[in-house]
Amino acid sequence: MSRVNGVILCLMRFFLLAWIIPIVMSFIVYFGFTTNYTGRVFSEASFNQQYLGGVYKYRVLGRILLIKTHDLINNYNISVFKPPYSLRLLDPTGTREFYSAYFYMNTFFLCLTCSFLFFLLHRGDHSNHIIDFYMMFMIFMMTITQYVVVPYDTITYFFIAFSAFFILKNKLSLWGISALCGTIILATLARETTVLILAFYFTVHYQALFEKPKGIKITSIKLNQQQLIFLVITLCFILTYLSLRWEFGYENAWFQSITFKENFSNKFPVLGILFLVMNILFLIITPEGRKEILIFITVSFPCILFILTVANPWETRLWVPLIIISAIIKATKININQAVVVSKDHLALSSSGE
Repeated sequence: MSRVNGVILCLMRFFLLAWIIPIVMSFIVYFGFTTNYTGRVFSEASFNQQYLGGVYKYRVLGRILLIKTHDLINNYNISVFKPPYSLRLLDPTGTREFYSAYFYMNTFFLCLTCSFLFFLLHRGDHSNHIIDFYMMFMIFMMTITQYVVVPYDTITYFFIAFSAFFILKNKLSLWGISALCGTIILATLARETTVLILAFYFTVHYQALFEKPKGIKITSIKLNQQQLIFLVITLCFILTYLSLRWEFGYENAWFQSITFKENFSNKFPVLGILFLVMNILFLIITPEGRKEILIFITVSFPCILFILTVANPWETRLWVPLIIISAIIKATKININQAVVVSKDHLALSSSGE
């Protein structure tokens, strides 16, 4: 009977933390508050005008999925919700259907993200109340920062959570490697933040990645599995990133404008930077995972510097992938300890074909 009760309790916690609470939080954010940053993106015409140009044109996956969600709403008469009163001021052409499409799509991927996080955190040696704390922390981070409404943030969080299942393994099958590569490609089609997944992999497997190859020759390169996977997923990211620019052109290929000076002279961007700092300090104030989080932040510093230089740190959603990955690292510290054990098996890449 106790085993049955345990299963029922686990299912109740899953539905609460992975679906009910995220959905309620999405309702609060999307219909209790009004975006104070995003404008003229709440009808199909104004949305395309914004996201088919500039640096946004390379973020194709979220754009396509949002349009498809809007089509489903119109074609199947799916219920829509009354948007905030200020929607007409933000976008005079905005519609209930299109705003609801944002809500439906982003909430769906938020719930998928929370579902994967729930099972991921149960891999570690934690009691239920510790897991629930981490879940509530990440749900809050992912929802409260959506005061800037965009079509690709929760998709990115989903790919981070999904990739963590493979990254935290010491050894991957060919299927697992293929799945991780596919995740990297799709994540890059959603947003350039994919580079943080590479930093995540580096952090988990840094000991194996720095292992010196044995018996290296000029005509032969020996790699362990972690080194080979890191090389492959990095190539997946680079090739996808460059292919998007080849397809859509190189105008505003890297950024829209330089904002570094404004970011340190205005109070709101400074507060956005403080948001990242205080959350990282919160996560490293206790020793569990501190070393790995600091490694991750160090490896991710080029991305942080890029945000400080060409973006607006007041969009705190930009920091959420860093915070989510840091929280995963802390919550799954036991898995990282297992994952960084250096494998004795090596895979040889040789010009002789051996």
